[in-house]
Amino acid sequence: MQVLGIRVPSWVGIVVVLIMAVLCLLIVKMIFVDEVPKMRFIVPKGFRGRIQFTRSHTGVVPSVSGSTTTFTIPISGKLEVAGELPFARWSVTEALWSDGQELLSGEGTSGGVNEIYFWSAYSDGHGSTVRCFVGTQDEYYQWLQHGPDTGK
Repeated sequence: MQVLGIRVPSWVGIVVVLIMAVLCLLIVKMIFVDEVPKMRFIVPKGFRGRIQFTRSHTGVVPSVSGSTTTFTIPISGKLEVAGELPFARWSVTEALWSDGQELLSGEGTSGGVNEIYFWSAYSDGHGSTVRCFVGTQDEYYQWLQHGPDTGK
């Protein structure tokens, strides 16, 4: 057998076909079998303002079940996390009020004036702090104008 004008043994062709088949199977598995990582945020009912995640050796370890990592936000909105902060890798985001009701994502919305959304995420650029926001679209834009590093 010849490849690009070079004579190669026929077993090389078989090995190449087997490698391509294995790669195809791995791609199909990643697309259709593996679960997409999910971050779930449990927010105290009625909370509005900034949520701040800070990496700390003494912080809480988020709850992990299957491919879902759950962060339970305290009423202060400040959570010290041991290990990887949220949004460090690509994942699906889900936010819930503490009573189980869905808290809709503000990204890409042109929602109602008084609707409260979960807005994510701003990093300090060093990987030690991540901030999110819960509130109306107007509150979110005001927060951005004052800088996500400031308080509520």
